[in-house]
Amino acid sequence: MNASHKILHLPEIQKLRPQAADAEMGLLSSFLLMPAQVGAICAERRITIAHFCIPAHQLVFDALLHLWTEGLAIDFITLTQFLRDRGRLEDAGGAAFVTGLSTFIPTAANTTYYAEILEEKRLLRELSAMGEEFARRAIDEQDEPHALVEEAAARVCAIAAHTVAAQPKTPREMILEATDRAQERVEKRGQVDFTMRTGLAGLDEGMSGIRLGDYVLISGKEKSGKTSLAFNILEHVVFEQQKRALAVSLEMKLPEITDRMISSIGRIHFTNILNGWMTEAELKQFATAGTRIAGGKFQIRDDLQSLAQIVAVFRQYKVAHADFELGVVDYLQLIDADKGGRDDTREQVIAHVSRTMRRLASELNIAILMLVQLNEDGQVRESRAPGMDCTAHIRIEPGKEEGRKWARIVYQRNGPSDVGIPLAHLGHYLRFEQCASEATCEQAPERPMREDPRKKSWGND
Repeated sequence: MNASHKILHLPEIQKLRPQAADAEMGLLSSFLLMPAQVGAICAERRITIAHFCIPAHQLVFDALLHLWTEGLAIDFITLTQFLRDRGRLEDAGGAAFVTGLSTFIPTAANTTYYAEILEEKRLLRELSAMGEEFARRAIDEQDEPHALVEEAAARVCAIAAHTVAAQPKTPREMILEATDRAQERVEKRGQVDFTMRTGLAGLDEGMSGIRLGDYVLISGKEKSGKTSLAFNILEHVVFEQQKRALAVSLEMKLPEITDRMISSIGRIHFTNILNGWMTEAELKQFATAGTRIAGGKFQIRDDLQSLAQIVAVFRQYKVAHADFELGVVDYLQLIDADKGGRDDTREQVIAHVSRTMRRLASELNIAILMLVQLNEDGQVRESRAPGMDCTAHIRIEPGKEEGRKWARIVYQRNGPSDVGIPLAHLGHYLRFEQCASEATCEQAPERPMREDPRKKSWGND
């Protein structure tokens, strides 16, 4: 089949974009009739020029929104003059069109209904444009198929995420919900753990657990044990607390991750697994650990590289598994942000990735452990944004003795910051464990001269 035959179906989607001209004019007319009230409705429902299909209507709405935002008087005279001063009056249909808007409808009572219609048409236009784009890209066969599917799924989720926001709760509703939560906690005291634990007593005590919606950084220099600590936490959450998790590895492939988990859970020397020198006892430990891992409620993905893919997979996993509570990403600087801007600096790209993942944790109501690499100065490489976005930051620091590390809580929103937790690092098992006692660990090392950008105090937001 030649190229000309491949694109025969494309004209079917080259139709007039979904639109509702009368509803667009109805909302513009309502804005002129009751500017204060309609402006507030548009702001609350996030109505933008993208909700208008007709260019002239976009210009008029943009002008109205500007006048409303600036607190200026709005009527057909001020609107006409505003457009004239900017040389856009004729593009907006001329003075006669603007004047006609003020009498297009007799009342602004149906503004909310007009806004709903425009939102529906906007969604249809975005889906139509996206479908056309991905149809062309699929026909061109220049993209890797699985990556194209993941990107398409992410784009659909992004469109859905910009739908109308839920009605905000009243103070009374907030207190009623808080009372219900408190009552449930009292009734189930000691029976239900509402947080996720790391499995390290000192760290759990210092952080009071990890909560849904948290965005926790685990940082360290190269080979400091970031991945080991993150997967130790995942293992405890999955196998001890029976919660569901999803990990994304951008550095290690699945076979290596699996071997590392078996070594950690089975207490088998990692090099013995790699070179096949396991003893009979270790082979039994291997089988026992493998059986336990096989029954875990988790998934590990080593095939994702872009931010769009990761976001899409997290959302899809949450839809498929409502009990999904913990996400792990290893590590931030390896994520392809897909921003596409030629002028974007590396710092801006890292900031974009971090803030997107922070919002994703809140959106899906899951905790996300984000691993980040530190430079030689002990600072997050390339950007300060991750440290500003996080709800907690755990930095792995070397101890003075062999097999000793420190997990320093650089910052946390729900407790004291700049707290050092001594840990035993069992490197041959790829595990961290709590020191048997304070006496077995040396004093915490002095923190680097350059401090974390967050203020070190109790409960800062």
